[in-house]
Parts: sequence; C-alpha cells; structure tokens
Amino acid sequence: MALSAMVVVLVVALSLVLVSAPQPTVRTVTVTSTVAPTEHAIESVSESFAQHLLFFSSKDVSATISQYEPNATVEWQNLYCLSGLYQNAGTSNGDMAKLLVDFFDGKFNAPLSSLYAGNTSKMTVTPLPNGAMVVNSTFGLVGLAATGNFTATISAQDSYAYSSSSNAWMISQETWHWLTYYTPQNVLACSIG
Repeated sequence: MALSAMVVVLVVALSLVLVSAPQPTVRTVTVTSTVAPTEHAIESVSESFAQHLLFFSSKDVSATISQYEPNATVEWQNLYCLSGLYQNAGTSNGDMAKLLVDFFDGKFNAPLSSLYAGNTSKMTVTPLPNGAMVVNSTFGLVGLAATGNFTATISAQDSYAYSSSSNAWMISQETWHWLTYYTPQNVLACSIG
C-alpha cells in the first residue's frame, strides 16, 4: 500500500505543478496595412480612360455610359449651355445619356458627323488611400459638323473605383472643365464663360 500512497502523492504534486504553472495568454492582434496598387491596376485605369475617350469619340452613347457606375455623377464646367451636374451617369436613361445625345446630335450647335478626343497631355493616375484612383488629364476635342469644325481643350478629372461585380474599373465621378471652345465664325454655339 505504500506504493499506491506514493502514486497518489505524486499525482497530487504533479497536478499542483500544472495548476500553478503560468498559463499562456491569448491576445487578439489586428493588423492593418495599406497595400500600394500594383502597376497592373494603374495600367488598367490608364487603359480604361483611353477607352473612355475612344467611346466618346465614336459617339457611342451606350458604350460610353457603360463605363460609369450607376450612381456616378458627371459635371461639365465652363460651357454655358451644357454646364451642370449630371446624375445617373451609369444608366441609359439618366441625365448623362441625355447630355451625350444632345452633344452628339448637335442640339447646342449642329449634328456632329465626326468627333475626335485625343492629344492627351499631362495625364496622371493617382492612387487614393481608399483604393480608388484619380486620372487627371488635359485633352483636345475636334468635331466636324455641317456648320464646320470646332475645337476644344478640356481639363478632366475622373475618379475610378474597382467594381468586383463587373471585374473592371468604373468611373464614379467625372469633371470636365472646358478651357477653350472654338467654332466657325457666325455659328451659334455654346460659349466659354
């Protein structure tokens, strides 16, 4: 019986050691990091903006509209008869669609038989802390109408957000500031103001 008493004492002693030993503590650590956008993301936004100007130049309202988020806003500044803030840019029946139709069909000047947006200069793509990107640019716009050519210079700022549902960068907000606008002499058109 002495052996079983020793086993009991040994088990009790071992239990006391385990109970009194320091227990590991569990902590929750939250790690936050800001990941810089990849060169691929910046390149994708640059390509999306180039495609935006191409769709605009082709006077394709639905293709142009498809590049905006459904709740996007567009603002044209400094072009009196078309200046304003346009809502619902990403919908085919929104204000932006009406603006494009008015611009392409010549309700402010004359119907455009051709249009070219290009000669982009000073284009920069800037990543924002929230994951969005901003494209700042200046580009030329040339149009041909029955009344003659017009030319314009536009300073634009386009904010892009990534849409996981469409797997593409979409325009969430756009501002076009018309710097210059020239039409043939004696042609009634919008004026810069």
